[in-house]
Amino acid sequence: MKKTAVIGLGIIGGSICAALTKAGLEVHGVDINENNISVALEKGYIQAKAEQIDSYDVVFLAIPPQATLSALENTRFKDEAVVSDICGIKSAIEQAVYAKPRNYFYVGIHPMAGKETSGINSASSELFKGANLVVTRCERTQEDALETVRCYAKAMRFGRIIECSAEE
Repeated sequence: MKKTAVIGLGIIGGSICAALTKAGLEVHGVDINENNISVALEKGYIQAKAEQIDSYDVVFLAIPPQATLSALENTRFKDEAVVSDICGIKSAIEQAVYAKPRNYFYVGIHPMAGKETSGINSASSELFKGANLVVTRCERTQEDALETVRCYAKAMRFGRIIECSAEE
């Protein structure tokens, strides 16, 4: 697979890291809370702290909606990187992405998985096993980027991948 980073190491971001690592991929992660990075390293969910986001081929944003919008606007991504967010809201994020030309390819996802608890200590390589994943697409979604996300979803062992528009 490609050089991969996850921004945000809570339950979902941590579980993305754990599942991809279990599948044999090297994953780097970053979080505003240094303790989350330490825990992710200790548990083996990530192999290193993500540095220079513009060097990664695939970036998952596992952060709240406002932080996601800010990251999509202000982060320098690698040319033609696949950037995917996990927010439950898709229309506003997709509209912001396509409001101006970007050097990256965007694919929105929303995992239908979770627990009653949150944070990196609730993350698990098994969280997505058999769960549904919603993937948004529109006429501007790049097909190779969509296929990359599908491959990652399979590596994370999602059960069903449902594709729909951001509005749906």
